Amino acid sequence: MGGGNHLSMKSLVRLVNEWEIQLLVLVSFTLQFFLFFSGRLRRRPIALRLSIWLSYLGADLVAAYVLGLISRQEVSSRHLAFFWAPFLLIHLGGQDTITAFAIEDNTLWRRHLLNLVVQMSLTLYIFWKSFDGGPNMKLLAPSILLFVTGTIKYGERTWALWCGSLRNIRDSVSDSGLSPPETSIIDTSSDPIFSALRSEKAMRYFFSGVRYPADAASRWHIDSLRPDLSTKLFGIIQIQLGLMFDDIYTKAMVLRTWSCTILRCISHVSFLAAFLLFFSVVGYKEERWYYSCVDTAITYGLFFGGFSLEVSSLFITIGSPWTLAWLKENTRQCTCTIVLGSIIRFIARCRYTGKRCPPNLMGQYTMLNYLLQSELHKSKLMSVIRKSVHAYWGTKAPLWISRAVDTRFVMVDEQMMRCVVWKMEQYLRYDGSRSSPQQHWPNLHPVLEKIVQAQGPNFDHLSIIKLHLFTEIQLSMYVWNGTAVDNDAYLVRRISNYMVYLLVNRPELLPIYDSGESGRDSIAQLYESLAGRDVEATLRQTILFLTLNGIQNPTEEECTEAKVSELREAWVGVLLHAASKSRPEIHAALLATGGELLTSIWLLMAHYQLGDVMDNPIEMSAANAPIPQRRYAF
Repeated sequence: MGGGNHLSMKSLVRLVNEWEIQLLVLVSFTLQFFLFFSGRLRRRPIALRLSIWLSYLGADLVAAYVLGLISRQEVSSRHLAFFWAPFLLIHLGGQDTITAFAIEDNTLWRRHLLNLVVQMSLTLYIFWKSFDGGPNMKLLAPSILLFVTGTIKYGERTWALWCGSLRNIRDSVSDSGLSPPETSIIDTSSDPIFSALRSEKAMRYFFSGVRYPADAASRWHIDSLRPDLSTKLFGIIQIQLGLMFDDIYTKAMVLRTWSCTILRCISHVSFLAAFLLFFSVVGYKEERWYYSCVDTAITYGLFFGGFSLEVSSLFITIGSPWTLAWLKENTRQCTCTIVLGSIIRFIARCRYTGKRCPPNLMGQYTMLNYLLQSELHKSKLMSVIRKSVHAYWGTKAPLWISRAVDTRFVMVDEQMMRCVVWKMEQYLRYDGSRSSPQQHWPNLHPVLEKIVQAQGPNFDHLSIIKLHLFTEIQLSMYVWNGTAVDNDAYLVRRISNYMVYLLVNRPELLPIYDSGESGRDSIAQLYESLAGRDVEATLRQTILFLTLNGIQNPTEEECTEAKVSELREAWVGVLLHAASKSRPEIHAALLATGGELLTSIWLLMAHYQLGDVMDNPIEMSAANAPIPQRRYAF
């Protein structure tokens, strides 16, 4: 039995060695096929992102490795492996839907340029080694045509990485001129796609960290900032975030240039001509016997597969909002262009809007959820996992365990958008000569004063946690009576949970001093200190923590409707303060994983000249005194 197994293993190894190149070539194409259709889905659940990341890294590795294997092939080999070398160069050029997986990949464009030179040289070496005057010489012409296609594709990828780097974006917007001022571009009849495109230049300024002049063309007028237009405003922001994602992480910015259009036409013609020449050579009976049927079938598969990807890429390019803008500016409004425009508009809205696109989802995490053994998950699987973890650790589970089982996502509804827009309008109506737009805080002033004055102009992680714990206990005492304030209480809880979610998952977004691992360690220590043996012990520990920090016992007074309204004002102010202080490069990096609601709020504020990026920050203040120089207080 042992000898038989040994022979079987040797046979398997011999079989793999014999068909290694063929198998790896098919794997390389399969990875490219997967990356093309999943490139834009990297902003979906983490399991899919992980598979895309592995494919993104493995695609280049496999293609480069197979090129090395082919270069070691014997000249007398009757395989078509030498003909696959330019196909692998095409694969190294990547797909239009994904050039960079993370924003750091764009800074490596010089490495890809060097790799382009190396892989081109290796392909030329394979040609020199393989075309020795034998039957392979008949495939020299299609090989050269494929080499042209591969060089163009790999060059496009390197070009796209260079264009997508924030440094290049910053340099390009700094050197570009500004068009004349216009009136407000947001109105009830304007198309969201055209509104997003018209203010695209301003968006690129904001993300690159360059201050956009207040009198520039794409400034959004204050009169368009109305709560009844909140859904429309956030819809425009959603499209803009999709456009910025394309510019940084795909070939979109390169494909919009005439130079790339010409190169892409040359690439398509070369690819099609190579296929026709290959078919004319291998199709003859006297030549068909020289190459194996399997190799010929693989080659045809590479041609047809590559052609299908190019056609799909062409449809994606045609479905871009930029194509719609070009049609509107350069063609007459006939039936054909109207129908084509409607199709492109439909495709663009499907690409850039949807339930799982920002800002339609917001993370939720509360420290008391696990400690108090409450159940917020609707997923049966997560409920089972949570109960299993709780049975093993009790309330002493590590913070990272709690983050994994207690983090959830909820939809951003119109009420949230309305509150954000309404608060922004308040800040913009305030001209610095009157009192602060914020009302007095008869109920929350002592709490906010303790938190804000103790920590200075910025929140640290303990400030957010203190207000969060105070809010959670207060809302647990609120009597739901079916009035409009119930909606405010629901909104308060969602914003409070979202800020803690950012604190434990995205601390780099928040204006806190210890936003790194030290902040997480402090949160973990506090988390463990609050964990009691049961629910009552945990509540006592939480109340003790608040009172030791100078905050009154939240259980001593009932939670009235007036207090809920003040909590809503406070948390919306905290949300806008965090957006005001966040950094553009962090928002650009987070677009690769879907972005955050905070990114949408930050961009909307920037369009209305609010936030640090426009030198009009929203500062923390528990008092009601006016703040000079348009430095707003919530």
